[in-house]
Amino acid sequence: MKQRRFQNRVVESVFTLPVSAVFAALMWWFQGGFSTSNLLGLLFCALTAYVILETNNANALIRVRTRFVSCLWIVGAACTTFLHGAVAPLFVAFCLSVSYSQICRTYQRHDAAVQAFHANLFLSIGSLAFPPMLLLSFCYGVYFSVYMRCMNLRLIMAGLIALLLPYWFWMGWCVWQEDFGPLLAHLSSMAEFRFPSPEHYGALPIPVLSAWSLVNLLSIVGTVHYLRNRYDDKIKVRMLLYIYVCQTVFFQVAILLQPQFIMFLLPMLMISSSPLVAHYFALTGSRISNLFFFVSLLLFAALAVVNLWNPL
Repeated sequence: MKQRRFQNRVVESVFTLPVSAVFAALMWWFQGGFSTSNLLGLLFCALTAYVILETNNANALIRVRTRFVSCLWIVGAACTTFLHGAVAPLFVAFCLSVSYSQICRTYQRHDAAVQAFHANLFLSIGSLAFPPMLLLSFCYGVYFSVYMRCMNLRLIMAGLIALLLPYWFWMGWCVWQEDFGPLLAHLSSMAEFRFPSPEHYGALPIPVLSAWSLVNLLSIVGTVHYLRNRYDDKIKVRMLLYIYVCQTVFFQVAILLQPQFIMFLLPMLMISSSPLVAHYFALTGSRISNLFFFVSLLLFAALAVVNLWNPL
């Protein structure tokens, strides 16, 4: 019989999610009280956690009963206090989580146009706050074709309409105002690309670098573990987690190439890697994994202290 170590008891406990929520509320309060921006950030964090929880429950991404996927997001968002008052990155993260939840409902469905519409709609809504997010639609086309196996003409048309819909309303507003400048500037910013230099990375504050390093460490461990043990999952779950793997790698590379967008890309990376990290902690039980779990908790605690003592 497999020994249940401390990591397994924490991951499968029903108390882990409430404890994580209390920890997040305290971190939000310690960071600067409950101002309007902080409350909005906390609201989007909670909504994102709920969407992640429902997505995991509906698709059984992990073979054991656990809420640890949501807990990882909550703890990660709580420790990155520089995001608490930044409403736009957390709003974008919420839109991405909803978009993922809709993609997961399209597996081998010939009538997946509605779900594809919603997935691309939230992608487009999120791009109103972070324009490069719209570029993920090209990745979605690959996912629908290769992993979800649901691509057809109706799905393509639904996706295109969804991507254009928010901008169609914005264009109507521009016609009313007789000013297309903000819309054109927003669209042109999608193609903005700056070649990274050592100065870009050196300009990143210590709290941001610390958070990025920790998320990268966990996401790499989770991704490597999943790719080594992927055939233990059912085919549908495997296809869904392949998408999370691709998105995790995409955001890791995006941060390396465009570090000026790290405030938006970091929470998106956290959402994409959370199922993979939770998969690792939930389905392992060796001494090494248990030790790594302890180390991860200590690193999260250290990250929280660094962010509280060095606020941006």
